[in-house]
Amino acid sequence: MTITSQDSVFNDGKDQRLLKPRLTSIRFQFKNTVEKDFDNLFGKHGELFSTVSLTDVKSVLTNLGTKLKSIAQDKTNINDYSTWFSLTFRQQHRLIGTPSLREIEIPGQYTSKKKPFVEHHIKIVGFDEKILVLQSLRLPKRLTIRGHDENDYPFLVKGGEDIRQDQRIEALFSIMNDLYADDPNCNQSNSAHIAVRTYKVIPMSSKLGMIEWLDNTRPLKELIESSYTPEQAIIAQGQHPRKLYQDYVTKVFQNAKPTAKSTSNTIMYAELFLSLTKAQVEDEFNKIQSVIPSDLLRRAYYKIANS
Repeated sequence: MTITSQDSVFNDGKDQRLLKPRLTSIRFQFKNTVEKDFDNLFGKHGELFSTVSLTDVKSVLTNLGTKLKSIAQDKTNINDYSTWFSLTFRQQHRLIGTPSLREIEIPGQYTSKKKPFVEHHIKIVGFDEKILVLQSLRLPKRLTIRGHDENDYPFLVKGGEDIRQDQRIEALFSIMNDLYADDPNCNQSNSAHIAVRTYKVIPMSSKLGMIEWLDNTRPLKELIESSYTPEQAIIAQGQHPRKLYQDYVTKVFQNAKPTAKSTSNTIMYAELFLSLTKAQVEDEFNKIQSVIPSDLLRRAYYKIANS
């Protein structure tokens, strides 16, 4: 990890340890995991590069993402991802006097409704050492920022996705709330206040951004899966719909190409599309769907209802 533009922001000349690039545990573990595969494929010094086939490269790259995901999902400390980041904000008692550090604001404090009063904005004084890794496709991380007002501000950091559309949707909801607030029929004292709960979305690039974390919320998948009865949960462990579907796609591919080596899910799905009729696919879909209790979502809402 090489520090470039961050030098001018955090270099106060007092602690040179902040400027030394360090290999974090997640990168070190990933290096050890893939180094042997790359050495075997390209050679220790790249001497086999010209003889490598496209098939071999695809095979290694297919396994690359799986290995990285398995490594990342168990890492729950900031230090695992960035020793520089962790070390910088762990030394607040000595660095808080640095103007550049003192003026870093917590994201999401600017709106289009009023002129910002920057002097009243909440500044960052540190971060929680622990992060929460969500088990969705991109493995987003919940990062907790500590403000100078002694409050914590959790955010979900998402990589690999463009969240600018999410930002515009939340802006639309905010406008809707303003309209509701100005409508007497929606804001009467004897009726419930009508409003859509919104949250801050901060795109940092086309593939990276932060989303305000709302307390007292749960992912829909977790909410639904928590509605299994103990007996159904045991069955689901061995007959998870995703596993049943993956086994089915693999079986179709192996039947169509019995001598073929293991390949990507995309290629196997393409073979399923070419080999089977619509009726065959629908029949298998219904079998997999029957494993899921039909009233899981109703149970979930019933459990969280006030009455």
